[in-house]
Parts: sequence; C-alpha cells; structure tokens
Amino acid sequence: MKIKKVFLLAAIFLTLGGGTAEAGKSLYFPLILRPCADFVFLAYGDSITAGYGATAFPFDLYSIPHSGYVGRLYEDLKDEFKQRYPQQDIVFYNMGIGGQTTAGGLELFKATITEPIQTCYYGSGCIYPPAHPEVKPQLILLMEGTNDLHGDSSYYEVDSNLRSMVAIAQQQGMKVVIGTIPPVCSNLGYMQQRIEGFQPWIKKIAQDFLIPLADVFGYFVSTPNWETALISADPDLGCEHPNDAGYAVMKQAFLDQITPGMTATGCYTSPH
Repeated sequence: MKIKKVFLLAAIFLTLGGGTAEAGKSLYFPLILRPCADFVFLAYGDSITAGYGATAFPFDLYSIPHSGYVGRLYEDLKDEFKQRYPQQDIVFYNMGIGGQTTAGGLELFKATITEPIQTCYYGSGCIYPPAHPEVKPQLILLMEGTNDLHGDSSYYEVDSNLRSMVAIAQQQGMKVVIGTIPPVCSNLGYMQQRIEGFQPWIKKIAQDFLIPLADVFGYFVSTPNWETALISADPDLGCEHPNDAGYAVMKQAFLDQITPGMTATGCYTSPH
C-alpha cells in the first residue's frame, strides 16, 4: 500500500512538471500563494454612485477618495489586502454621472468598459489612485435606475437596459455585482413606490445572470429611522441622495457581496 502511494505521488509530481529540479520551478503550488497583480473595479451609475450628498464631494483626484460608497469601499479593500501584499495594486474607477438614466448609461457603458477610461466627468473621479496606469476593470459594480423611476420610464425599459449592461460586461469577461436602488424620502411618495416596486426586477436580473446582488434598498430600510439617519437633508439634493452614514451602509451592502469572492491574497474569483 505504501509503495502504491509513493508511485501515485511521483506520478502527480511528474505530471505537474516536477520531473527534474529545473522542471520543478514550473510547479503551480507557489503561484497559489501569490497575490493578484492588481484588483481593479468600476462603479457605474448616476449621482448616487458619484457621491452627491457626501461631505467630501466633489471628488479630488489628488487627495483621499470622497466619502461616497465607492471611496469607502476602496479604503476597506486596501486596508484588508494591500497592507498584507504591498506589491498588489487596488484601483477603482468611479463612473457615477449625475442625472444619468439607464438609457443614457447603456450608450456610454460599452465604451467605458472596453477601453481604458481617459475622460473625467464632474464628480466621477475616474481612476484612483491617479498615478496608476490605465487598465480595464475586472469587476463592475452596477447600480442605476433612480433617475428613470423619477420620470416615466417603464419597468420593462429599465430592466432591459440593465440586462444589456450586465450582458455586455460578461461578454467582455468581466464580473458584475448589481445593486438595488436606495429608497427616497416618504414625501416623494410616488417615486418611493416606483423604487420599491422595481426591487424584485433587479433581484431577478441577479438570479438570471447568476451574479451577486448588493441589496442596498434592503440594507437601508432595515436601518432604524433610515429616512432621517441615512438620507441627505440638503434640500438642493431633493431627498434622493444618501448622507455619509447612508454611503457607509451602501458600501457595506457591496462589500458583503465582494469579499466572499476574494481569496486571501486579494484575487476576485467569483464564479459568475
């Protein structure tokens, strides 16, 4: 029995290229322990993704990231992985465009993910850190539809646009986490009803494409006194944008879906 085990181990070693000392250098085992070269994610959406309502808005490329959910997410990922693996880069693009609808977003989406991002939009911040070479993102964080539901766009239209974005990203070999839309103040009753009614549609997109769902809406409404605790009181923002506490909740909703797909060395390996 022992002899059989020895031969079995020897066969595995040879199969992996360990027949000689020189060939042994090509074994895959050491590579498993190496961190990814970098981890690049793109947050795509509207003014909520851009961080309207956060105290450190607008974004300053030459200072720390703003206090919207994207910058907070970056900081958490950096603290978790980059401190352990300094040679690994953690990079993000923020492509939150104020006032953008899913129809307009779909037109921009393909160009955004297929070419290195070179144009900065107001409030988006583009790439961070700014000194990092331009690269394509590996993971897309998609949350959009608030502006559609504020208007008269049908659920079918918004659903179709979001599905197209997910499909385009997957065709490019990119991973996607889709987020539900955060609620708005109760005085925007009709819009709140529309947002609440659209949540199952977003969840169905996640199910159909087998992608993680960041349930931002669920995280908000499960927070006590969320309407006053998490929504910006700035009247110029129309009661439709989170405050700093709200962006922290948003960050957690996405982080809880990203970290299960991360290896100990900071590689994103979600199966979908």
